[in-house]
Amino acid sequence: MLFKHTINRRNFIKGATALLGASALYRLNPPMAQAAVADDVHSNPGLPTGARPVAQAALIDDFSTGPDNSGILFSGVWARIQAGSMLGGRRLTRLTVADNPREHPVYLDIGSGFLNWSTGIRSWTKLEVIYGKSEDGKDFVNDPLHVDLSGYAGLQVNYDHLVGRLDAHVTIFTGAGRKHGLLKEGPGIQDTFSRIYRFDDFTPSAGGTWNLADVHVILFMYTIEGDVSISSIELI
Repeated sequence: MLFKHTINRRNFIKGATALLGASALYRLNPPMAQAAVADDVHSNPGLPTGARPVAQAALIDDFSTGPDNSGILFSGVWARIQAGSMLGGRRLTRLTVADNPREHPVYLDIGSGFLNWSTGIRSWTKLEVIYGKSEDGKDFVNDPLHVDLSGYAGLQVNYDHLVGRLDAHVTIFTGAGRKHGLLKEGPGIQDTFSRIYRFDDFTPSAGGTWNLADVHVILFMYTIEGDVSISSIELI
């Protein structure tokens, strides 16, 4: 069973690398520096100019609109588009259960201000939460965002609860290329904390540059062994 799990994990990594570019999605040396709270950002840039401005609150998604749930999964892929007040007006949520040797239930629920995800015991699952659409339309929803984020320092993900180990990847696609950021959480239990992705810490996914004044897609990709609840995603 361990051999099967390893093969499926390799296949998942190979597929994810193809999606995000050959520049090593899993380049872990060195990992991005972690910041526990938003107070680590000392400026308030306000609204960016140009392109299409983001909302006054600089909120990407608080999961208060576009409720949905995957039902119980044991294998396969569940994907759906939710409409609401999130950035761009839509989010694509895609849950992949690549390996589940004990056939334990995997479940995703969005609503009432939270994204809740339970992965089951020893399962290998991936969750993608995507805002916007690439120019070729592949895998994404809505039109390209065309939002100007050049006045912001980064993205902040606010967690309500985490049990287990979480790897969280963010890729930002722009008209001039894309870049990728990575955060890792070790095993354990944490309540009500935040993690920051600073734009200055992102690394190229395809050897190109990027232009934060014209952001097309923001893609969050999570792998976890355990349970997680996310309360909001915002710009800082």
